[in-house]
Amino acid sequence: MQPSSASSSPFPGILLMGPPNCGKSVLAHWLTRQLWQRRVAHFLLRTAPDGEGNWFYEGEPEAVIPLRLDHKGRYTPELVREMLRVVRERHLPLLVDMGGKPRGEQRKLMTVCTHGILLYRTEEQRAQWHQWLSEEHSPLRLIAELRSDLDAVERIETTVPLLRGVIGGLRRHPPYRPGLVAQALLERLADLLGYDEATLAAYHAQTAPEGADFLHLDDLARALGQEVPHWWTPEELPAALAHLTPKPYALYGRGPVWLTASIAAHLAPHPVWLFDMHFGWIPLPEVVPEPRPPWLLTLRERGLADEVSVTLEEPFVHWGTLPWRGPRKGSRGVILSGKLPRWAFAAWVRYLQPSRPWIAIYDPRFLGAVVVASRDGRPAVGSLIPLAGR
Repeated sequence: MQPSSASSSPFPGILLMGPPNCGKSVLAHWLTRQLWQRRVAHFLLRTAPDGEGNWFYEGEPEAVIPLRLDHKGRYTPELVREMLRVVRERHLPLLVDMGGKPRGEQRKLMTVCTHGILLYRTEEQRAQWHQWLSEEHSPLRLIAELRSDLDAVERIETTVPLLRGVIGGLRRHPPYRPGLVAQALLERLADLLGYDEATLAAYHAQTAPEGADFLHLDDLARALGQEVPHWWTPEELPAALAHLTPKPYALYGRGPVWLTASIAAHLAPHPVWLFDMHFGWIPLPEVVPEPRPPWLLTLRERGLADEVSVTLEEPFVHWGTLPWRGPRKGSRGVILSGKLPRWAFAAWVRYLQPSRPWIAIYDPRFLGAVVVASRDGRPAVGSLIPLAGR
């Protein structure tokens, strides 16, 4: 399993290509869920700043569609350069969901991946993408070319040397129901990605920060008697925290941002490191007051809490000093929301924890905010603050 010469990573990178509105993101979401169910270790990287994430496909439509509009960003030269770096230096096997109208440097993604999947609706579109691959002298090997038709009956036309056929039903809502073509593609990806979760976790555990206990979130779920993969729910937080002895930890594995933030708060003041697919192992960044942060931080009162919402101009946040706008101290709780990496939420919670009675993080899947830290247990950690009318 060799990477392209343009990549410095030993891990495969599979580029999902195609024009807008052909179902790439729907297919990518289904594939990543199925791969994780099989314990195939990888990461789904969405390079388009369209405001979509797993929450967009898993939450209630009336809640997540407005949020997607709030989180839409724009392509910038800095974003494109950063995405290229992340893919080139990938710390995990990657499934890369590419934008439907790549221009200029965006097309360089074709040069830093090892394999490709092409969706198209017309032969003209298929020819256009092949032309771009040729112009970029792309080394990637196509493993599938599939014509996307919402209402078509799925069929496989050929399987050698690549999978060809018609794939149907790639709608966002209601949830996608896969057919034989999607299943055949899944089998190819599972073989190609080739790393099981245990092997990859052991690989990264060897590089964990010295002096920190390596903690895989799957192991934490198993300690609570849960099967893995496990989809965490807020009411499990108290038991998860009770299982941890306050000391330095290096946290690894998939989980909601509120789980990581609550663990970080519980372990304070001990150091916490997180494994981030963009950077590898990183400590929680320093938080500093900033009256004019580079992001739009909206503050408003909501009941007994101050709500802080983050809107980004681009969907990538650089690790480093983390800005905070507004008062740190107060007698009201704080609700945090926005599309930020989990290390940012964890750092904010640690920063606010000594000075606020409680802190919660909004999760659109539950139509509410999950309490991640509470000074006197009112509201309790793991409880949900309904925000259906948000």
